[in-house]
Order: sequence, then C-alpha cells, then structure tokens
Amino acid sequence: MIPRVIVLEAFGKEKGEKYMRALALQEPVITRDQRQQVEWVARGKHAVGLGLTQSEVVKMAGVGAPIKFVNPKEGLPLTSGPMNIMVLDKAPHPNATKVFVNWLLTDEGGRLASQGSGYPSERVAVSNRNFDPITVPGPKDVLPGEEYKLAQNDMIKLARKIFALQ
Repeated sequence: MIPRVIVLEAFGKEKGEKYMRALALQEPVITRDQRQQVEWVARGKHAVGLGLTQSEVVKMAGVGAPIKFVNPKEGLPLTSGPMNIMVLDKAPHPNATKVFVNWLLTDEGGRLASQGSGYPSERVAVSNRNFDPITVPGPKDVLPGEEYKLAQNDMIKLARKIFALQ
C-alpha cells in the first residue's frame, strides 16, 4: 500500500498535474468502499492501492493478509489526520463536552482512542509500540495550517477533473 501523497509537495503544481494525468492513463479502478479497496490489494486483484484506509489495512494484515505499507520515495501523507476533535459551539451539554475532551487528551484517553481506532497517536506521551513503525507519523509529516487546506482543495478539484469524478 502506498500512503496518500500530496502531489503538490512532491512535484509542484505543473509536475503534479502531469503525474495525475499519467496516473489516469493507467485506468485506475476507483471505489468508495474502503474495505473492498484493501481486500482487492490483499487478494492480489490489484498490486498497489492508493489512499487506502490505514485502519482497514491494519485489520487485514492483523489476520494474516499479505498486505503492508511502503513509504514512497517522494511526498508526504495526504490527510487531515484521524481522530480529529470537533466541538459544537452550542452543544446541548457543554460541560459534558469539556469533560470528555479533557479526558480524551489525557494519556489514558489518547491510548484508548489510538488503539480503538487503529491509528497511531502523534502525541509523544502515547505509546505507538504496537503499530507498524511505517504508520507512525514522523516530525515532518504534518503540514501547517491553511496553506495545506488550500493546496488539498486545489488538488482534489484537479483530480476530479482528470479522473472524471463527480
């Protein structure tokens, strides 16, 4: 499995678009069923999976499926990250929300959330020893702020156009 790659980071806009057009010429199979994507790679129907869901890969590998992560030579993961916390500004029970979020940010909450989701934590206080080391984010794997979101949106629009997705 190849982790999702920020094409702009790896190649720049012009080369990134060229890369996506070349990829589209290979007629990739596209499905929205995340488990099916992983199963196709694990069963050998397709040799490579792009953008596979990490937790599904971990589950399949955990039961002995011949699937593993590989690091690309260029690029970075393309995701806002699993386990994002969002809080409504007018939550029905704001104090309960605060208590839950505070607990989730403790070492115990982080460990349980990480283990339960199948995603390693980026927090130093939370152990990632039971995760495949290739899935644990490194210090340069996180891109800052709005610049990331704008680049991601531009590339998503371009990808939809190139791959004729609606």
